[in-house]
Amino acid sequence: MTFKLVVHMVWLEKLKEYGVDEATVNEWAAKNYPRYASNRELMAKLYLALVKGIKVAEPRIAGEFTTISELTVGKTERIRVVVIQHVEKRAYVGCPKCMKKLQAAPNTTVECPRDGLVRAQVLEWNLVLVGDNTGEIMLTIPPSIGRVPNPGEEIAVEGMLTEQEEFFVYRYSTAEAEPVSVEVPAVSATVTPTTAQAVTTTPPTPPPVTVTPQAPTVTVTEAIFKCPVCNKVFKNKLGLSVHVKTAHKERSEETTPKPAEAPKPEVKPVEAVEAKPAEVKPSLPEEAVKFARVAAAINKPVEEFKAWIATKFPEIDIDELFKAAGVKVEGGVMKKVAAA
Repeated sequence: MTFKLVVHMVWLEKLKEYGVDEATVNEWAAKNYPRYASNRELMAKLYLALVKGIKVAEPRIAGEFTTISELTVGKTERIRVVVIQHVEKRAYVGCPKCMKKLQAAPNTTVECPRDGLVRAQVLEWNLVLVGDNTGEIMLTIPPSIGRVPNPGEEIAVEGMLTEQEEFFVYRYSTAEAEPVSVEVPAVSATVTPTTAQAVTTTPPTPPPVTVTPQAPTVTVTEAIFKCPVCNKVFKNKLGLSVHVKTAHKERSEETTPKPAEAPKPEVKPVEAVEAKPAEVKPSLPEEAVKFARVAAAINKPVEEFKAWIATKFPEIDIDELFKAAGVKVEGGVMKKVAAA
């Protein structure tokens, strides 16, 4: 009975989060689903899904997982982490469909360059600090995902490490518990010999056995990347860099040596020559083209990519970017253009 009460309270908070009154849900449930109306949690989820169009469940993230210290920039990967803290919220007014930033007041009708007339809304990007047994990293959660995980929550995350050493989240779900395997060390037995006894109908008493546990074999690998502050060891430079920036941010800024200035070359005076301004041709950032190609390789939903790329390059022409990166859109997802 207590468990059901706790679950119900969680969904009361979820209804409040989306501005829905519990009485409204109860009235709607009694009218449309009287057979199931007593299950309040079920009715709350059904109301949010049918009436509000809100996702109430996410598919489980399955596949191979990696650790934070082994992440590769620009590659879609999965990590299993625990949430440490909600660090920052970045709010802006934008289009509820493509998530592009708009110069408008909230809840006003404005024309979006991509989706036409829309009702502008306050959208939020969230930065969340997470970690595993190899280090910590910052999650960048876009407005399209919605719910932000709570501190202490274990989650499975799918996304991509950016060059800014933040993990851009495509989706996440509550992590399932993993079975823990325990290795039992082998033992050797030494049997003390006894004097032979006459054979009788009564089973002989077994001789005493001395059991000596065998120490497990330990393979020691020389550490390559070690934290200069806490001596924590990492497998690669990225894991060490992420750890120092998150765990020892202030110490890192104090101890980081400033690069020495190179000696200035001797400048000889030359005759003044009238310089003609060079013709400047617009070009796309190479980084944006690279991100577009990576997104097309994993068939990322085009609206999610547009929302993300707009935060990095607000003035970029998405059609020109797709053309330069060899990307096409089919069925709402990004795909590579087949080579001729």
